[in-house]
Amino acid sequence: MDLDDLENMVDDWDRSAQRQLAGFQAMGEQVQQLSARGEAEQGAVVVTVGPNGIPTDVSMTAKVRQLSPEQIAAAVLTAMRAAQAEYSRRLGEIMAETVGPDDPVTRHVVAEAQKTFPAPEPEAAPPPATEPEDPDDFSGNSWLEKDR
Repeated sequence: MDLDDLENMVDDWDRSAQRQLAGFQAMGEQVQQLSARGEAEQGAVVVTVGPNGIPTDVSMTAKVRQLSPEQIAAAVLTAMRAAQAEYSRRLGEIMAETVGPDDPVTRHVVAEAQKTFPAPEPEAAPPPATEPEDPDDFSGNSWLEKDR
């Protein structure tokens, strides 16, 4: 290997490092702007997550009035997990576009994000509503059904 070959090799490394640095900078900027939404109970509960998959907003529509407290709690968790899984998916897209899909850092970060925020299971049936504490409370039933 002569001096010209060595200079060309160093120049190639430098160009490659500059491209990689630019890709990581672009990735960092895009990830800082990343947010994802997830919903549950036909949109009654919506959770938004920002960078790192941390929830930044929770909103509910009037539909939650038809849900029990247990169902609302479950819906919040379901919506949050859906938003975090979407965050993980979009993080993978950003990294593949900016750094490259075959880059070891991309593979590691995406694998960790998918492990931390796996795709949610399909929405299960909501938990049954609890019985009222007062046996004479017929707010959900007719008084004719008391002895059933």
